[in-house]
Amino acid sequence: MKNNLFVIFIAGFFIWNAQFSYQNFENTPQKPLFVESPTLFKSITGPFSPLAADWFWLQSAHIDPSYSNTLKQHKNQSTLYDATALTTHLDPLFYSALRYGTTYLSSIKKEVDLSHQLCDIALYYHKDYFYPYSLKITNEMGYHHPYRYDQIVKWVKKAINETVDVPLWFGDILIHARKNLNQQLLIQSDLKWLLEMARSDKEKAVIKLKIKEYNQQNKF
Repeated sequence: MKNNLFVIFIAGFFIWNAQFSYQNFENTPQKPLFVESPTLFKSITGPFSPLAADWFWLQSAHIDPSYSNTLKQHKNQSTLYDATALTTHLDPLFYSALRYGTTYLSSIKKEVDLSHQLCDIALYYHKDYFYPYSLKITNEMGYHHPYRYDQIVKWVKKAINETVDVPLWFGDILIHARKNLNQQLLIQSDLKWLLEMARSDKEKAVIKLKIKEYNQQNKF
């Protein structure tokens, strides 16, 4: 029974793919298929969600970047946002698609907040996923001026609290943000917090050295 359902699904998928691809190439500009409820679509595709994500990701390569759709919920937004958002709903760990979508929106479309929204979709499904936080900070500090250091502080602390394999340089960003927010009094407490959150003896040794250097510079 399961094998029959699998065959039916695959056959239906490729028939739908062929029909939509034909319609897509017949229109100008090229438009992706919009799904008003990505979460519902994800539940329908079930274990085949990653396969559907790959298909939408391939379709996004045909999108005319100058085209903006007119759907109410995405008015004046790039269609690439819709395609990448749907792809991320279907496969939240599809890092290549997420990285490309966020970088494109931030650097080309100058829509840094939209790129952050894509990261939030991935985090909705995987709160312990480090890379969306990394992309948020990279795009914020690369393409949004002035930097919103208060947001950066929140992202760093949340990443360290909820994810694994957080690199040490995330702690450096936290201290850098505090300095730019003129929150000198919070730096020492942040360093102690980083020491408590350290995941290895090596990390603890590095953070202890940073605390020592900070205390010497500020004569604590």
